[in-house]
Amino acid sequence: MQLSKILIIIINVFLGIIVVGIGLLMLPAPAGLIWGVFNAWIWIGAPISLLWAKKKEDSKTEEKK
Repeated sequence: MQLSKILIIIINVFLGIIVVGIGLLMLPAPAGLIWGVFNAWIWIGAPISLLWAKKKEDSKTEEKK
């Protein structure tokens, strides 16, 4: 994996933590929780799962060779 892709994911996770935290602090309880879960997935969960899926796919491709 290229270093630039890993750095982009790390920056994305860091900014996601900031966005989720601001949303939780600014919004009232029910809306804040919904906002937090949604943004945690968009900013943190999805990039990590995409990285994991790509790594798994690459390892399957290497096994076939």
